[in-house]
Amino acid sequence: MRDLRTPRGFVGSSRRAGLAGLLAGFAGRAGLANLLAGFAICMAFIATFGAANADAHTRSQSRSTWWLDGDHVSAVFAGSALDVTRLGEIAFDDLPLVYADHLSDTVAVRRGDVECRLTKAPTVLPAEPGFVRAELALDCASPTGTRTDSSWEIEVRTFLGVASSHLHMAAVHVGDAAPLDLLFSDSVRVRAVSARMSREDGSAAVASSSQAATGARPAAALDGFSQYISMGFSHIASGWDHLAFVAVMLLVCLGGKDREPGVGANSTRGLLELAMVVTGFTLGHSLSLAAATLGVIEPNAAAVEALIGYTIAIAAFECATDRSARPWRLAITSAAVGLVAAIAAARAGASGVAWAVGGLALFSFFYLPACAVSERPSRLRVSLTTAFGLIHGLAFASVLIDMKLPTARLASALVGFNVGVELGQLAVVFAGAAVAAVMARIPALHLRTAAHTVASSACAALGVYWLFSRCLQ
Repeated sequence: MRDLRTPRGFVGSSRRAGLAGLLAGFAGRAGLANLLAGFAICMAFIATFGAANADAHTRSQSRSTWWLDGDHVSAVFAGSALDVTRLGEIAFDDLPLVYADHLSDTVAVRRGDVECRLTKAPTVLPAEPGFVRAELALDCASPTGTRTDSSWEIEVRTFLGVASSHLHMAAVHVGDAAPLDLLFSDSVRVRAVSARMSREDGSAAVASSSQAATGARPAAALDGFSQYISMGFSHIASGWDHLAFVAVMLLVCLGGKDREPGVGANSTRGLLELAMVVTGFTLGHSLSLAAATLGVIEPNAAAVEALIGYTIAIAAFECATDRSARPWRLAITSAAVGLVAAIAAARAGASGVAWAVGGLALFSFFYLPACAVSERPSRLRVSLTTAFGLIHGLAFASVLIDMKLPTARLASALVGFNVGVELGQLAVVFAGAAVAAVMARIPALHLRTAAHTVASSACAALGVYWLFSRCLQ
């Protein structure tokens, strides 16, 4: 039976004075140098990517509605005024005009071999506060009078030069056919639209295909369900915080510290635990993604963003220490980090964020020691990742919520996006498991332990950084 008393070293921890002694206690056998190396990696990441990813799920988006009527094409675009400010130093009153000029440079339409021409300068339209709108009118008639076919190529590159993750959603109307929903991104900038007329009733049937960003060759069609799969995959692939959480799951289940007998990248038990943890995370984020997208719950976006950073830190805190190494000290540190972040959020006026982070801090205070003394911590980890999956799913949902899709299209968008997220997540898991299997073959235990400590410490530092940066926004 495991000794459930206060772990040795907790009472006398005050004898270690200074931050270095405290960190050395957390590092366990791997030592302070490995822990600091992990923090150094974190700082390098923040210096390179961090500032751009503090607000990870507030993706830049814009919309447009198109009417294709033979040689006459018109479109109304709507975007965020904040996105327009990324184009340079612009006076507030000039934002609509700059947006209209930006559209004329980044939007193009072709019908057959004919490059459609603007019939007039883009027209600025009235818009709600914080947004800008403009209308484009184009003529696709052939200069030689030759009749062109019933197909168009639409190219949209708005804001991609200043925000590579920008997503543009277009609703395309052709005749009396149902509107065709198209998505444009940095990887898919050109979409082809074709119309076929029914001989029976004269109605139109509309289809679409996509081209790669270079426009050199057709890519796989992204119509309907499959375009949301692509969007979900891209979201997880570009979401550094979600990738960090998946990395922590891998470190916990397949880590080099061999924290449980038989658990490792080359053991059945380790792989089984990984499968259970990934399944729990999938179940959690699938439920909250559906609930938020369908309007069952309305999440506080700022609180969700801060909590995601904290979930990474908590999971990494547990991973960064041996199970026998002062779990109460680690629990106090994790809770203190959360409470300080909650106080900072409260002082910044974000009371919702403060309460959410404070509650999770209290949870971490009890969870970390319980996991350290448990005979079967894998069961607790499955519960933890399921609960944390609920939080991450709310962030996934923000992408679909911002799209304001019609009710009839929500089901396909929800399922397709979730499938794309799962495919991206599984790709990361398989890649990480392969790396762990290679690491497990290293005969020197101290090298495996050092690599594990460095990686988990880097993830912990990133989680803390994201927590505070989002609490203070």
